[in-house]
Amino acid sequence: MQKQWTIEARADFADQEKNEAITRTVQRAAALVSATISLLSDGVKPQVVAFCDDWFGNHEDIDLLAKSLGEDTPTELGKQEDVSDDLLQAIKDMGVK
Repeated sequence: MQKQWTIEARADFADQEKNEAITRTVQRAAALVSATISLLSDGVKPQVVAFCDDWFGNHEDIDLLAKSLGEDTPTELGKQEDVSDDLLQAIKDMGVK
């Protein structure tokens, strides 16, 4: 059975430069979700998207590729102590070392 999870954040900053910090935070969170769901995938290709919108027609897709995260490498997205026992077991079951 297909299930959907949603990450949603709204803010209205007087300083518009703060929007970039929030966009990068959403990008990192979505990249971590994408990596986790891909590791746990059991045949059906998972889909993870991230975007922002200001309700005035300014829609911006947020790229989840690690190279677009700049200095935020995948190893910095989630530390091993943040990984659940279930995920670690799934990785072991897949034969990943």
